[in-house]
Amino acid sequence: MMIAFVPIYLQALFYAYWPRYVRRQIVRELHQNEMLICPICGYSLVGSLERRICPECGKSFDPEQVRANWKFWIEHRRLPKRSIPSAP
Repeated sequence: MMIAFVPIYLQALFYAYWPRYVRRQIVRELHQNEMLICPICGYSLVGSLERRICPECGKSFDPEQVRANWKFWIEHRRLPKRSIPSAP
C-alpha cells in the first residue's frame, strides 16, 4: 500500500491560491451576465428584466440594485450589510 505524500508548502500554495481562483471565476461570470445574477440562487437574470422576478427562486429584484450589490462585492469582497429593498 502506497501512501501519498504532499509537501506542506504545496498544500499551503494550493490553499492560498484557491480562493483567488474561485473569486476570479465568479467575477468572470458576473461580467458575462452583465452583473445580473440572483444573489439568492445564482441564476442569470439577463432575460428576466421585464418581469423583474427571478425565474428560479421567485424573488423580485431591482436590476440596478443587483448590479450595485455585485459591484460592491467585487470591490470589498462581501455583499453590503444593508441593501435597498427590491422592486415590488
